[in-house]
Amino acid sequence: MRVVSREQSARLVLMARCRNRLVHGYGEVTARELYDLLARRLGGVEEITTAVTTWMAGHPERVAEDD
Repeated sequence: MRVVSREQSARLVLMARCRNRLVHGYGEVTARELYDLLARRLGGVEEITTAVTTWMAGHPERVAEDD
């Protein structure tokens, strides 16, 4: 059972790599690189959020409730 598609999964991996680059190498990131990451390479956040939300709504028994 997949929550997100393979394409969305690959995009999430890219997002994690970008996050790590920003956190651990922030001083080395140029303004151009930051713009490229935000404008061109991290699209689809809304699509992934919708996929996860849709899956959660369809599988309430698999979603933990807050205590």
